[in-house]
Amino acid sequence: MPNLPPGNPFAYGPPVKDPARFVGRAAELRRVFAALDTAHTGQLQSVSIVGPRRIGKSSLLYHLTQIYGQRVTQPERYVFVHADLEAAKYEQLDSLLKGLLNGLRDALPPDASALRQHLRDATNDRKLSLAEFETAIEQFSRLSASPLYPVICLDEFEQLVKHPNEFPDRVYDSWRSLMNASHLTLVIASARPLHELSQAQSLTSPFFNIFSEFITLGDLTDDEAWELIIRGQTCDQPFTEYDCLQALEIAGRHPLKLQLAGKLIYDAKAEPQINWKVLKREHRRIADQIFQVEKHGWKTKAKKMILALGGAVNEWLGRSRDDETSNWIRGWTAILAFVILIAIIVLGLWPIIIWKIFK
Repeated sequence: MPNLPPGNPFAYGPPVKDPARFVGRAAELRRVFAALDTAHTGQLQSVSIVGPRRIGKSSLLYHLTQIYGQRVTQPERYVFVHADLEAAKYEQLDSLLKGLLNGLRDALPPDASALRQHLRDATNDRKLSLAEFETAIEQFSRLSASPLYPVICLDEFEQLVKHPNEFPDRVYDSWRSLMNASHLTLVIASARPLHELSQAQSLTSPFFNIFSEFITLGDLTDDEAWELIIRGQTCDQPFTEYDCLQALEIAGRHPLKLQLAGKLIYDAKAEPQINWKVLKREHRRIADQIFQVEKHGWKTKAKKMILALGGAVNEWLGRSRDDETSNWIRGWTAILAFVILIAIIVLGLWPIIIWKIFK
């Protein structure tokens, strides 16, 4: 059991960044590092991590950057950088490429001065091109005493794919070239498989089909869920075994829901007795609020269908399908036109139908 600071040992919401608070994912970590621990052979492998929102992808991705030193054969030759693509600073290609190089530069070992200077020069360019980014990444195996292996962890990858005008196929083709040459490793987290993301935006780069390891992230195992909740037994308001079992009954093995249950139980233990009925109701209310997109899944699917229809219409008209407002308007217009067409056909057939009936 790790040493945690006093107070509530449970928290939900932002990604877990304290390695002492990270629990579970043993099988997934083994698979990730089995793919990454091939650099000493000269053959880098990339990984795609897929799972629904709030399942812990961001926490897992960040955790990789914290513990790789204990999990790979030659940790001194790896250079990790983590990027949350929801950040506004990564909305443009130039700022993304510079941000990645700056992160890699900050993670370099002290003796990589030549490479550090090269990355500094590259990011000082007025605008960084894909070709210059490729050259900078290639220097990791040239400007150091022993080749270094850059590993870029990209979280919320949907943020790139849904903006094909800013991040077109040529971006992914460039990265694929670096990956094929074993100059670069990517670990990507997304809510949907990469090939589905590419199809949704009509991206055709083979980049989306070359990941050697595809990992689906779901609930914790029984043992991992128990390991998480029994942390309450050593806090300043110790959980009983009954409290832990109740948390599992309320939340199941979903990591965020279990953290939420633990937090509510900890807060409730300040009272003489826990009102389990009230606690369960509060857990359900907060969980419903957090997962409201899933709760109203049919509405989300309907909206996506309308946007996809509008995007197809815009593409047929030779216009950009990257404007959500335009897609929404044209989607509804197409539906309305279809309904009117059906109405005209049906109403037009009524006289014939009536005539046939009473003939």
